[in-house]
Amino acid sequence: MLAVGAIWAAAEALLFVVVPDVWVGLVAIRAPRRAAATLASIVLGAAAGAALLWLAVAAGFQLGPIIAALPGLSARDVAQVEAELGTQGSLAFLNGPLQGLPVKIYIHEASRLGTSLPELLLFVALNRIERIAPFTIVLAVAGTLFSGFVDRHRVPVTAGYLVSWAAFYAWYFASRAA
Repeated sequence: MLAVGAIWAAAEALLFVVVPDVWVGLVAIRAPRRAAATLASIVLGAAAGAALLWLAVAAGFQLGPIIAALPGLSARDVAQVEAELGTQGSLAFLNGPLQGLPVKIYIHEASRLGTSLPELLLFVALNRIERIAPFTIVLAVAGTLFSGFVDRHRVPVTAGYLVSWAAFYAWYFASRAA
């Protein structure tokens, strides 16, 4: 379970477009006691992905156009993050969760603007905790309170959860394409 969270978060920090919240939420509902460890694995995985992206930028790879072309993202998002980082420095990482902007944009732009790796990793961790921890806590509490129901109806609960995420992403990608 922990490896899935870490790998998913690393991939999402790079180029994957589905957030690791999907995994940690499922864990929190079905095995609430594992939620905190799964969240920690996601934070560490995101840091690993951020370090890889930082290294790629340092090596001269031009990934901005690739990131801007990902589903749900745009060159306008990249420009917004660049402007935020220019005026707020790394504190801009804390804006992302409130604006629905993926951490990969902040990682790429901060790396391109010369943010040190230790500073980048700190703010990636804060960004992930700020955005994913509240969701994890709510679902872990729900998983604990309704554990009997979840245990008796594992398949429908899991299916409903995954269908909810599919509906969210259908809406998100459609709204961002408009």
